Amino acid sequence: MSRLSLFGAIHFDRRAKVADELSAFVASEDAEAVFVEWPEHPLSRRAALRALLAVPLLVLGGIVLDLVRAPYYLLFNRRLDSTEHIVAAQLDCPVHGIDRHPWTLMATAGPIVIALNWLVLFALLAIAPLAAGITSAVLLVAGVAIRAVTRWNRTGGVLVGTVALVALIGVSVAVDPFLAGFALALTALPVATAAALVVSTNTTVAVATRIPVLVVVIAMALAADSLVGWFVLMMFLAFSMFVTRTLDTRNEHMAERIATIADEEGYDAAVLVTGMAHLSGVADHASDAGLTVERAYLPRWLRAPGRIEEISPAEADESAATTDTVPTELGSTGARAAASVVDFVALGVLVWIPAFTLGIVTRSLLDSFLAGIIAGIVLTPLTYYVLLEARYGRTLGKHLEGLVVTAADGSRASMRACLLRNLLRPVDFVVFYLFGFVLVLVTDRDQRLGDLVAETEIRVRS
Repeated sequence: MSRLSLFGAIHFDRRAKVADELSAFVASEDAEAVFVEWPEHPLSRRAALRALLAVPLLVLGGIVLDLVRAPYYLLFNRRLDSTEHIVAAQLDCPVHGIDRHPWTLMATAGPIVIALNWLVLFALLAIAPLAAGITSAVLLVAGVAIRAVTRWNRTGGVLVGTVALVALIGVSVAVDPFLAGFALALTALPVATAAALVVSTNTTVAVATRIPVLVVVIAMALAADSLVGWFVLMMFLAFSMFVTRTLDTRNEHMAERIATIADEEGYDAAVLVTGMAHLSGVADHASDAGLTVERAYLPRWLRAPGRIEEISPAEADESAATTDTVPTELGSTGARAAASVVDFVALGVLVWIPAFTLGIVTRSLLDSFLAGIIAGIVLTPLTYYVLLEARYGRTLGKHLEGLVVTAADGSRASMRACLLRNLLRPVDFVVFYLFGFVLVLVTDRDQRLGDLVAETEIRVRS
């Protein structure tokens, strides 16, 4: 069984600091090779086109992410590569990229994800064809430009992305100052997470720092009454949820590739350099792939040194001993937040159904349309949450994030419990779920007010 050590990375950081830390860690582990969270194969034009045709909203969200992080990559890395990839390539040992490209994963999306992508895109194009069409076209042109220049020069690619972002913010200043503020707040999201790791490597802390910035982003989109703002926000969040949802698939793939290459090349010890979000997942899959993980290095953004964490075999195998009959693991804050966003988008589409229905039936379009919107806002969320959670134990968002609503003992929640937890949802929703989020952090079982009253919990589906 090959020995694997994990080196956690923040994708933009001081290169000299990361180089020193990685070199010291590789030497201390007597590693014969280094594996990096980097695509094994470059993205082909055919795979990119397949992804665009299957999940256009996710592709546009990936372009938004490229634009958002472009100034950070330009500042810290001088090119469209992660810091750890640049540094690892300079090591005096074999280096292997072992990840799957996110866009190739998009091309294999299932029918539900494909249908949701096109449904939301068509809905936005129907509501505001000019604004949504121009936004999509501008992002596609920017994305193609970044990738085309990157094939020639990786520094040029990140420079084009930065210039495109600055240009978009400049145009939005002239069109709508609030929209410019929205773009700036969205651009602050990556650095908000990295900044949290200066203080702590705890995942909850990192997630918590994103919440205030996300609230600012949503507040600005509302203040500007901007469909463009909401459209871009949905793209960004959809892609973020996709990355979160496929994280375990990528972790399993990386563990298997490490085991295969180590066996072919005869490596007895190696180091995997990967983002912080992958560390625990790779460790969980290591034993199944024939790897032994004993140590992980946790960095601090811009500051040195980080810390080394020992991983005992008992911890690595703990998840395998968990029973499959009753879900026992509580859902993470990040997964719950992602599920809430999916449900919010679904409700944004469903709430229009009673409005259009009343307008068509009564033929008095304006008054009935407004009455339908009011009825939809009041009744649709309650119906959506209660019926789906009582019947299936989960909504669409929870299904995509692998979560389920249970009673306190892990059994299925009753209709009464589902009704109680959702009647109190408006209270938890204060300041875009800020009140509920705080309760989740301070309660022993990660429960919001509705869960406390109904005696329910959100757990990972077994």
